[in-house]
Amino acid sequence: MNVATGTLQPGEARCPAESTQDIIAADRNAAPAWAASESYHYLGSEDVSKQRYTDPAFAKAEFERMWTRTWQMACREDHIPEVGDYYVYDIGSYSFIVTRCDDDEIRAYFNACLHRGTKLKPSGTAGFAANLKCPFHGWTWNLDGSLKEIPEKWDFAHVATRKMCLPEARVERLGGFVWINIGPRRARP
Repeated sequence: MNVATGTLQPGEARCPAESTQDIIAADRNAAPAWAASESYHYLGSEDVSKQRYTDPAFAKAEFERMWTRTWQMACREDHIPEVGDYYVYDIGSYSFIVTRCDDDEIRAYFNACLHRGTKLKPSGTAGFAANLKCPFHGWTWNLDGSLKEIPEKWDFAHVATRKMCLPEARVERLGGFVWINIGPRRARP
């Protein structure tokens, strides 16, 4: 703010309180680069049209261009404290099983059987599972996402077990939260 005139140039208006980045920077535990990064682009100061909130085409475009490419808080680590605990997180038409597969490892699998696409766990659920088993035909995966068992394997001779691992979203943890990103992996600089 220009103290003498009390006017701001477009894009200079910011909350006078601590910013999220200030809080992250002040934490005694250094945040990972993905959480500490900031990118600011002035988008104007006009009112946002109510159509953005009611137009199905806008919602579809927003989902495709943003929600499938950004980090999302899927759950808290304390939702899945023990190996085998899982939490189902849904966003749009996507569903994920966020599971603790080792003492210090959390993964997020697309919640769909690779055989016929049936959800492995129902939306809105959490609990414990020693493995991830399709309720329809019984295909079963280990907690690390590797294929464990195919009933009547003789009928699926064409299936290469090593290629049938459950697809994953990227997972990061910060401040007790589990974050997932379903966008394509980018090469690190």
